[in-house]
Amino acid sequence: MKDTYEDYVKPPSYTDSQGSDDPLISKLRTRIQQDLNQINGVYDSQISDTEERKRKEFLQIELKYKDDIAMINKKREKDITMYNEKAEKHIDNLINTMHNSPQKMVLSWWDKTIFWLT
Repeated sequence: MKDTYEDYVKPPSYTDSQGSDDPLISKLRTRIQQDLNQINGVYDSQISDTEERKRKEFLQIELKYKDDIAMINKKREKDITMYNEKAEKHIDNLINTMHNSPQKMVLSWWDKTIFWLT
């Protein structure tokens, strides 16, 4: 396998041979280079298509993850809201229980009785 793109598009050594300055050989070299350019163009196009497909797939994956994260955060927000509502009810119940406790009622009755006696 070749290491760089330039290795793929570089003309083969036989096109550089100085065997003859014959116009027919020059024409053949030109034709060989054109054919190589065409072959490389086909593969370059396939590589470009593959990279574009990769970009689109990554974009779809990114959008899916963003949607998943948004859905998770929405669920988190809902659960926290529900928890806070339950916690508020528990606190309200505790406060009501404390206000209506027998000790509080006796103390309240005693305070009222003392007030009337004085």
